Amino acid sequence: MNRWTHAVLLCALGAAGYALSAQALPHLMQAVLALECASGVFTATCRLGEDGPLRTDVYITSAAGAALAWGGAAALFRRRLIYPFVALFSLLALAAMAYDAGFGNRLVAGAKLANDTFNVLRFVIFASFVLTFVLLRRTPPRVVHAAGAIAVSYLGALAFMAAFLFLREQVMGALELLLLYGAYAFGGFTVHLMTVSLMVAGVDLKARQGGFGPSVTTPVSGAPQSRR
Repeated sequence: MNRWTHAVLLCALGAAGYALSAQALPHLMQAVLALECASGVFTATCRLGEDGPLRTDVYITSAAGAALAWGGAAALFRRRLIYPFVALFSLLALAAMAYDAGFGNRLVAGAKLANDTFNVLRFVIFASFVLTFVLLRRTPPRVVHAAGAIAVSYLGALAFMAAFLFLREQVMGALELLLLYGAYAFGGFTVHLMTVSLMVAGVDLKARQGGFGPSVTTPVSGAPQSRR
């Protein structure tokens, strides 16, 4: 198969995953959270309410959980790479909760932000796949590996969306905004990057070099150059 034909096939596979994720959202939200959602070809929108009043019990429990996560990470993973991320997110969560408790400002157009973020994240995932497949056109990944990466990326985005919408009913204001961008959007895209990295790592450059374009051998200084 021609390398451009293979790349177009993989891009079409990515577009199919992009469209299917939009169609799957209404069914998932209806089954898990009993939310009404509508979908187009590539976009989906859920009918969400605006922020409610601050729930003191939820914020106290969340603050205790954030402090416990920070302390546990400091005790167990002080010298590990994960510690700065846990500490930073815990600090931001505590600051957001303190802001909400002190000012009680509701998030303006929170429902629109949530829907737009879901659609933008899925588009970014699709564009990332297209760019990856074009760059790897000389040594493309196998179709089964690409399909697996696409499925995991969009399923991850849907799972993070469901988790955020569940938590959104319990929080408000700054904490809601932090969860939307710091946990949902960043987490969903991180899962996507991990799947793409695994897909690219599975490409055997030496085994597939001869199948897409001529092989190039770099001669060693002083050694005769060989041709295939």
